[in-house]
Parts: sequence; structure tokens; C-alpha cells
Amino acid sequence: MQKRVIFVLASAALILASGCAKNKKASGQEVQITVTEKGFEPARSVIKKGEPVTLIVERKTDQTCAKEIVLQGLNIRKDLPLNQAVRIGPLPADVIGDSLSYACGMDMYTGVIIAE
Repeated sequence: MQKRVIFVLASAALILASGCAKNKKASGQEVQITVTEKGFEPARSVIKKGEPVTLIVERKTDQTCAKEIVLQGLNIRKDLPLNQAVRIGPLPADVIGDSLSYACGMDMYTGVIIAE
């Protein structure tokens, strides 16, 4: 009987802990960027200064050269598979500074994240 009570209590604790972990908000900010026929959309995003940021980039078209993203000044280059979200980060706030520019591999399509 005592083993059963311990098992039930341990199971309840695990269930409660997993529920709390799911509801806990990840630290930092997320910026959603979509690659369309027009390039990176939005081409300009504003984030809160002093917080880390994660980029979530999804390419929705094959009609542009933007098949990868390059974070300028950070030596980060990521392929963008069609219709797959690519997470980049979290990038620390000190790395972003006042702004973070990005472009496609050919530097034809660009965008910027402004920290205010």
C-alpha cells in the first residue's frame, strides 16, 4: 500500500512539473520572418532592446535567390529549406546591439532588426 501511495504521489508531481514547464514562457523575443517573392517579410522588425532574440525564418517560395540567410557581422549563414521553419538563436542582446542586418546569400534581399 505504501509503495502505491508513493508511486501515485511521484506520478502526480511529474505531471504537475511537466504542465508547468509547458506553460513557462521562453526567455527573450522571437521574430518571425517569411521569404516570399518580395524577399524577406517583414524587411524591418523592431524588438525590445536588451533582450535576446530568436529568429524564425521560413521560405515559402522558390522564385527568389533567398535560399539562405546571412546575419551580417555575426558570421552566421543558414540554409532555408522550402516550407521549413529555421530557428536561429537565441542571439544575446549584446550581439544585436542597436540593430542586426541580414541578407540572402547573394545580398540582393536584405532586412534589419532594430532594437529600441
